[in-house]
Amino acid sequence: MENIQKLLDIKIEEKIIPFNPLHIAYEKIVRKEELLSKIIAGFLDPKENHKLGFTPINEFFKKIEIGQQLNKNSFLEIEIEKVIKETQRRIDIFIGWKDKNDGEKHAVIIENKLNYAPEQDNQLNDYYNYIEKTEKYKVEKVVFMPPVYCEPTTAGKIPKEKIKIIDLKGLADWANEIKEDNPTLVNFKEFIECLIEDFYIMKRMKEILEKLKTPEEIINFEKLVDFVSENWDKWVEVRFSSIIQKLPLDKFGVEVPLQFGNYRFAKDKSYCFINIYFFEENKGCCQLRMNGNNIEIFLFFKDEKQKEEIIKNDTKFERKESEDDGGNICFHYKNNFNLCDVDKLIKALIPILKKLSEYKFFYRELAYKLTNEYQKYNKYELINKETKVGLIIKTKRREKIELYIYEKEDGSMVIDGNLDKLTNPRKKPLKVTEGDAYDKLTKMIDDIVKK
Repeated sequence: MENIQKLLDIKIEEKIIPFNPLHIAYEKIVRKEELLSKIIAGFLDPKENHKLGFTPINEFFKKIEIGQQLNKNSFLEIEIEKVIKETQRRIDIFIGWKDKNDGEKHAVIIENKLNYAPEQDNQLNDYYNYIEKTEKYKVEKVVFMPPVYCEPTTAGKIPKEKIKIIDLKGLADWANEIKEDNPTLVNFKEFIECLIEDFYIMKRMKEILEKLKTPEEIINFEKLVDFVSENWDKWVEVRFSSIIQKLPLDKFGVEVPLQFGNYRFAKDKSYCFINIYFFEENKGCCQLRMNGNNIEIFLFFKDEKQKEEIIKNDTKFERKESEDDGGNICFHYKNNFNLCDVDKLIKALIPILKKLSEYKFFYRELAYKLTNEYQKYNKYELINKETKVGLIIKTKRREKIELYIYEKEDGSMVIDGNLDKLTNPRKKPLKVTEGDAYDKLTKMIDDIVKK
């Protein structure tokens, strides 16, 4: 319990993003400084095939407060790993250009520390002095690029106004300033998201390690992580157990399937959930989402008609733009709840579940009756959909004959199927009501069986 409490005490910002194949490639790059520099330099370079021209570098210049805007007459050169001949040190990214009016050479030095590398002795001072004094450029800016904002320690001899710090947030802001519909730009933004994700994961891991002081604590924690990872569905079920135990699911008169799951890679947050099904799968459900101790209620409907019949103009719900994987319409209960006050959640949830259980109750009750009456025999197979219920009858001639009740678009109810197989064949569906539907359907079924 002590180790678990230490883990719960860790509080850092969530930053989890969805699966993307780019992330897999990123894992091969993240610790390799030269490749990181090559990606950034390539995006800055108008000669690269990103079809953005000078837009990225000019937006970057705005970001680092350089007033000049470059074009094809600027004699631009971008070089990675530029060697300082005197010391054999290498500048991560060097940007050089000439003023078209007086021919003066200008430069920007970028020191890439996105891979968490430490600064070397007098590093930035050496770069600045070499470019200004040996190569005779006017250095406009020295850009220090760490994962999170911090000032360089090796730039004491450089004028402060020439030092610019661009961290991961700054990189993201720069990319977002480029208002173009361009696949390379999309990929670059996603790459920056990978960098941000990696930083927060590394920070989380370091804080956990600081909380776990002894080797025994670390080993026990790793065993706990392995156990939960291998049994995640059970873990989610246990998380919801205090809620499920208080829900009278057996009192709704119909079977209520439950589905437990987890979205650990949902953008900007992760949550575990339980789907409570009163409809067919992918035709809507009530979903409880748990993020930490916070619990939210969502309703998913297959269409507006279903929504209108269940919640109508209930002001406690608001429509959400997002839809689930089944394409269902999403509604969110405006009030959130806390796991520490389950009774309050249950009080709000029971009336909602009652409405869901009463929706199209006739068809669920019909399916229940047919199951009890016929499915104990091998020659019957149940048809059980939201507004279509009946049987498939297997005859001695190995035919499969369908007879079912379903609801038409106008709300009327009919018996349909292989009506031509009856003793008195029918060409059109037979109209029925909730009062006589079951008796008329079973009479037709018995007629087919006798034949």
